[in-house]
Amino acid sequence: MNESTFANGILVEQTVDNLDGTGTRTTYLPDGTVDTVEQLTGLPIPPPPEPDPLVDLQDQLAAQQALIDELLAALGGGNE
Repeated sequence: MNESTFANGILVEQTVDNLDGTGTRTTYLPDGTVDTVEQLTGLPIPPPPEPDPLVDLQDQLAAQQALIDELLAALGGGNE
């Protein structure tokens, strides 16, 4: 997550959240050069995203197809 603060269209501060509890806050001078860089800790860590049931289903189907292909190959058949 990135947050930027502007004053009169000039970037004055930017915070970069690494989503692991750490981040960096950088402040800028009016000419755009870096003024300060502060390492941040103790930021909230977002919960992991919910699993996508479609991806899980696709993985299961791929595993089943691989097993079917192996069984057909062992039996001497399959798509040729």
